[in-house]
Amino acid sequence: MRRVRGFTLLEVLVVILLIGIIATFAVMSIGDRSTADRLEREASRLQQVIRLAAEEAQIKGVEMGLERTETGYRFLVNTPAAAGWTPMDDVGPFRGQAFEAPFEFELRAEGRVVPPPEPDAEADPVPAVLMLSSGEMTPFEVRLGARGLDHSYLVRGGPLGGLEMDQSEGGR
Repeated sequence: MRRVRGFTLLEVLVVILLIGIIATFAVMSIGDRSTADRLEREASRLQQVIRLAAEEAQIKGVEMGLERTETGYRFLVNTPAAAGWTPMDDVGPFRGQAFEAPFEFELRAEGRVVPPPEPDAEADPVPAVLMLSSGEMTPFEVRLGARGLDHSYLVRGGPLGGLEMDQSEGGR
Protein backbone atom coordinates (compact mmCIF):
# COMPACT_ATOMS: atom_id res chain seq x y z
CA MET A 1 0.00 0.00 0.00
CA ARG A 2 1.31 3.41 -0.93
CA ARG A 3 2.01 5.76 1.96
CA VAL A 4 0.60 9.28 1.57
CA ARG A 5 2.66 12.10 3.04
CA GLY A 6 1.29 15.49 3.88
CA PHE A 7 2.72 18.71 5.18
CA THR A 8 3.78 19.12 8.80
CA LEU A 9 1.95 21.59 11.01
CA LEU A 10 5.05 23.80 11.11
CA GLU A 11 5.20 23.98 7.31
CA VAL A 12 1.52 24.91 7.11
CA LEU A 13 1.93 27.62 9.78
CA VAL A 14 4.95 29.14 8.02
CA VAL A 15 3.03 29.28 4.71
CA ILE A 16 0.03 30.90 6.43
CA LEU A 17 2.35 33.45 8.09
CA LEU A 18 4.01 34.26 4.75
CA ILE A 19 0.64 34.64 3.01
CA GLY A 20 -0.47 37.00 5.78
CA ILE A 21 2.66 39.12 5.42
CA ILE A 22 2.34 39.27 1.63
CA ALA A 23 -1.33 40.23 1.96
CA THR A 24 -0.39 42.95 4.46
CA PHE A 25 2.19 44.41 2.07
CA ALA A 26 -0.32 44.31 -0.79
CA VAL A 27 -2.93 46.16 1.26
CA MET A 28 -0.36 48.71 2.48
CA SER A 29 0.77 49.54 -1.04
CA ILE A 30 -2.73 50.38 -2.29
CA GLY A 31 -3.86 53.98 -2.35
CA ASP A 32 -2.68 57.25 -0.82
CA ARG A 33 -3.65 57.50 2.82
CA SER A 34 -3.43 60.16 5.43
CA THR A 35 -0.36 60.51 7.62
CA ALA A 36 -2.19 58.96 10.59
CA ASP A 37 -3.10 55.87 8.57
CA ARG A 38 0.44 55.56 7.21
CA LEU A 39 1.86 55.90 10.72
CA GLU A 40 -0.38 53.14 12.06
CA ARG A 41 0.53 50.95 9.08
CA GLU A 42 4.28 51.48 9.64
CA ALA A 43 3.97 50.66 13.36
CA SER A 44 2.00 47.52 12.58
CA ARG A 45 4.50 46.53 9.89
CA LEU A 46 7.38 47.00 12.34
CA GLN A 47 5.68 44.81 14.93
CA GLN A 48 4.95 42.08 12.37
CA VAL A 49 8.45 42.08 10.90
CA ILE A 50 10.08 41.88 14.35
CA ARG A 51 7.76 38.99 15.21
CA LEU A 52 8.72 37.28 11.94
CA ALA A 53 12.44 37.83 12.64
CA ALA A 54 12.09 36.32 16.12
CA GLU A 55 10.30 33.29 14.66
CA GLU A 56 12.89 32.98 11.90
CA ALA A 57 15.68 32.99 14.50
CA GLN A 58 14.00 30.15 16.38
CA ILE A 59 13.14 28.07 13.31
CA LYS A 60 16.56 28.39 11.67
CA GLY A 61 18.56 28.33 14.90
CA VAL A 62 20.38 31.59 14.17
CA GLU A 63 20.74 34.84 16.04
CA MET A 64 19.09 37.91 14.52
CA GLY A 65 19.32 41.54 15.48
CA LEU A 66 17.78 44.95 14.91
CA GLU A 67 20.17 47.82 14.25
CA ARG A 68 19.38 51.54 14.34
CA THR A 69 20.36 53.34 11.15
CA GLU A 70 20.56 57.07 10.44
CA THR A 71 16.90 57.25 9.38
CA GLY A 72 15.35 53.98 10.52
CA TYR A 73 16.38 50.39 11.13
CA ARG A 74 17.69 47.24 9.50
CA PHE A 75 17.97 43.57 10.40
CA LEU A 76 21.21 41.65 10.90
CA VAL A 77 21.89 37.92 11.11
CA ASN A 78 24.71 36.04 12.81
CA THR A 79 25.02 32.51 11.48
CA PRO A 80 27.69 29.98 12.41
CA ALA A 81 29.20 30.35 8.92
CA ALA A 82 29.39 34.16 9.10
CA ALA A 83 32.18 36.03 10.82
CA GLY A 84 30.07 38.55 12.71
CA TRP A 85 26.81 40.29 11.96
CA THR A 86 25.66 40.47 8.34
CA PRO A 87 23.02 42.97 7.13
CA MET A 88 19.91 41.43 5.57
CA ASP A 89 19.32 44.41 3.28
CA ASP A 90 18.20 42.31 0.31
CA VAL A 91 16.08 39.73 2.13
CA GLY A 92 12.38 40.37 1.51
CA PRO A 93 10.62 41.59 4.65
CA PHE A 94 13.94 41.98 6.50
CA ARG A 95 15.31 44.68 4.23
CA GLY A 96 16.08 47.98 5.92
CA GLN A 97 13.42 50.60 6.48
CA ALA A 98 14.03 54.34 6.32
CA PHE A 99 11.52 56.85 7.66
CA GLU A 100 11.18 60.14 5.82
CA ALA A 101 9.52 63.34 7.02
CA PRO A 102 7.12 63.74 8.73
CA PHE A 103 7.85 60.42 10.50
CA GLU A 104 10.02 60.29 13.61
CA PHE A 105 11.64 57.14 14.97
CA GLU A 106 13.16 56.43 18.39
CA LEU A 107 14.62 53.12 19.59
CA ARG A 108 15.27 52.26 23.24
CA ALA A 109 17.02 49.03 24.17
CA GLU A 110 17.08 47.96 27.81
CA GLY A 111 15.81 51.41 28.80
CA ARG A 112 18.49 53.42 26.98
CA VAL A 113 18.01 55.52 23.84
CA VAL A 114 19.91 54.07 20.89
CA PRO A 115 21.33 57.00 18.92
CA PRO A 116 21.68 56.83 15.15
CA PRO A 117 25.20 55.96 13.99
CA GLU A 118 27.60 58.65 12.91
CA PRO A 119 26.94 59.56 9.25
CA ASP A 120 30.27 58.31 7.85
CA ALA A 121 31.05 55.62 10.41
CA GLU A 122 32.74 52.54 8.94
CA ALA A 123 32.22 50.36 12.02
CA ASP A 124 31.00 46.78 11.84
CA PRO A 125 27.23 46.49 12.29
CA VAL A 126 26.12 45.86 15.87
CA PRO A 127 22.48 45.17 16.73
CA ALA A 128 20.82 47.04 19.59
CA VAL A 129 18.10 44.39 19.88
CA LEU A 130 18.88 40.67 19.80
CA MET A 131 16.39 37.98 18.81
CA LEU A 132 17.91 34.71 19.94
CA SER A 133 17.29 31.20 18.67
CA SER A 134 16.11 30.31 22.19
CA GLY A 135 13.14 32.69 21.83
CA GLU A 136 14.59 35.35 24.11
CA MET A 137 14.82 38.97 23.03
CA THR A 138 16.49 42.14 24.25
CA PRO A 139 13.79 44.28 25.93
CA PHE A 140 13.14 47.27 23.67
CA GLU A 141 10.72 50.05 22.78
CA VAL A 142 10.29 51.72 19.41
CA ARG A 143 8.28 54.93 19.26
CA LEU A 144 6.95 55.95 15.87
CA GLY A 145 5.41 59.35 15.53
CA ALA A 146 4.83 62.06 12.98
CA ARG A 147 5.09 65.81 13.25
CA GLY A 148 1.66 67.36 13.40
CA LEU A 149 -0.10 64.32 14.88
CA ASP A 150 -1.39 64.20 18.44
CA HIS A 151 -0.51 60.51 18.91
CA SER A 152 2.29 58.05 18.32
CA TYR A 153 2.73 54.28 18.43
CA LEU A 154 4.90 52.32 20.80
CA VAL A 155 6.06 48.84 19.82
CA ARG A 156 7.51 46.94 22.80
CA GLY A 157 9.38 43.68 23.03
CA GLY A 158 9.88 41.73 26.24
CA PRO A 159 12.74 39.47 27.31
CA LEU A 160 10.75 36.30 26.58
CA GLY A 161 9.89 37.41 23.05
CA GLY A 162 6.46 38.94 23.65
CA LEU A 163 5.52 41.87 21.40
CA GLU A 164 2.82 44.48 21.81
CA MET A 165 1.83 47.74 20.16
CA ASP A 166 0.07 50.63 21.86
CA GLN A 167 -1.14 54.00 20.70
CA SER A 168 -0.16 56.86 23.01
CA GLU A 169 -1.72 60.31 23.10
CA GLY A 170 0.34 63.46 23.00
CA GLY A 171 2.59 62.44 20.12
CA ARG A 172 6.25 63.16 20.71
